[in-house]
Amino acid sequence: MKNKRHISQQDIARRLGVAVSTVSRALRGLPGVSDDLREKVHQIASENNYRPNPFALSLRFDAPHIIGVIVPDIATYFFSSILKSIEECAQSHGYFSIIMTSNERYEEEVRAVQNLVNMHVDGIIACLSQETTDYSHFLDLKDISMPIVLYDRICKKELFSTVTADDSRSAKMATHYLQKHGSKRIAFLGGPNRLNIVTDRKHGYIEALHEKKITIDPSLVICHAMEYNTGLIDTLALLDLPEPPDSILAMNDTLAFAAMEAIKSRNLSIPSDIALIGYTDEAHAKYVEPKLTAVRHDTKSMGRKACELLLDQINGNTEPQHAVVSTRLEVRESTRS
Repeated sequence: MKNKRHISQQDIARRLGVAVSTVSRALRGLPGVSDDLREKVHQIASENNYRPNPFALSLRFDAPHIIGVIVPDIATYFFSSILKSIEECAQSHGYFSIIMTSNERYEEEVRAVQNLVNMHVDGIIACLSQETTDYSHFLDLKDISMPIVLYDRICKKELFSTVTADDSRSAKMATHYLQKHGSKRIAFLGGPNRLNIVTDRKHGYIEALHEKKITIDPSLVICHAMEYNTGLIDTLALLDLPEPPDSILAMNDTLAFAAMEAIKSRNLSIPSDIALIGYTDEAHAKYVEPKLTAVRHDTKSMGRKACELLLDQINGNTEPQHAVVSTRLEVRESTRS
């Protein structure tokens, strides 16, 4: 009975007492291998369920069909759904994907870039970490002509192709919705001001207030880390103001869920006491109590477009291109109607 366990080229080479490169040449039909040895290699490979490793082959023979993707936090629905779309697009064009996580840390992001370069990937798709203020590791990629596309959190648009959401427009739309349904003191709960998604969404929020001739109250605008505990602390600070907000626009769902817990801890009702809108529309936004009104991102389009722009660069188009993906407001129970 045949042994059906997987076998590697190294195993075959060891059995026959030849070099791994000889086994590889035999399996690939290249010259320099005798007919007798070639037949033995194929027989052992067939009997032992040999399967080529496309990743190893791409590196060994300098014919890569691999792209690298750097994500700040793979655990969130927002990023994992973008990754799924990138993978689907890459596979449909004959590419494999290597996923690396920065864990929202600059040093890990730099290490991820270096590792992907060392793996000889064809190109890199990346989203900046919350800590990133130095972009030299991305500029180095330009120096070695490595195709790169930045998505969601971006930098240096004059140099890099980008895929973003319509952040300013969507924040303006969400703020107008709160105003339309009775909110007078709308707070903005944001992340680090160095990130484009923070500045753009804050800009849309401020524009909406200006259009209604409402003076900006700096105490209602808090921009720290996009972390759950930070969101809790910042929301409690908002609730402790002499004139607390009657609604909050949180710039991602992590902050929105933190705000929800903080509001409930003060025995306040959502939305009758404080209305709440989140961002990115995580899958569990529909399962919290009350169900969260949120700005929904088209993550499938974001991932696909990022992959398409990267493949376009790989195929020779080096001019920076910029795609903006539309969002929509999913109205649920956390806002007044």
